[in-house]
Amino acid sequence: VGGWGSVRQRRPSSQECRAPGMQRRRRKSSLKPGDRFKAVNRNLDEENASDEPETDVQAKSVDQINALLASPHVETLRADGLSMGELTLRRFLEQLCDQLALNKTLKMLSLASNGLKHTHAEALGKAIRLHPTLKRLVLRDNEINTHGANMLGRGAEGNTIVRHIDLDENKLGPEFPTELLKLPCLAKLDLYGNSLEQLPERLALAQQIEDLDVRRNRIEIRMLPYA
Repeated sequence: VGGWGSVRQRRPSSQECRAPGMQRRRRKSSLKPGDRFKAVNRNLDEENASDEPETDVQAKSVDQINALLASPHVETLRADGLSMGELTLRRFLEQLCDQLALNKTLKMLSLASNGLKHTHAEALGKAIRLHPTLKRLVLRDNEINTHGANMLGRGAEGNTIVRHIDLDENKLGPEFPTELLKLPCLAKLDLYGNSLEQLPERLALAQQIEDLDVRRNRIEIRMLPYA
């Protein structure tokens, strides 16, 4: 039977991937399938903003990045859709990677809709390789191809913190970015809306992957390695 395919694996993650002190498994999300693809931009309520430091912020310009990453309070940084030219984008990534090397608190970084390509993905992989707290990297709606996703995985090789990478609606395909499967604690991988045509045999051996989304690709059900 042909058509777009989707895979959901639910397997226990390895003990070393758990955060210190965590005794229970992660609770299953109650969100509907369509809800998880909606852009989320949280704003602090006015009644709480005066007393509590912002932990989830949206960067509205390239100039804000350095200051935000230097803040010990920012845990979630969204730098989405900044409308940068190629030269500005390159400088932005250089500054971002330099600041990530110094940052010790960031848990989620979103760079959606910025026109990122394979060279940018490689630089990001190297930048997050030794980051001590970053668990989620959102790169949806960019121009990253399979080669770029593989370079991201190679650059981040050895990282045991990242648990979720979002590459929805990029330029992946027809091959699957297998280098990402080498990240030992990557539990969730979003590849929705790309041009993948096949899933690798090694995917069946990637015990750390609990949630894989390959909807809206060109994969036939009969080609799934463990269908």
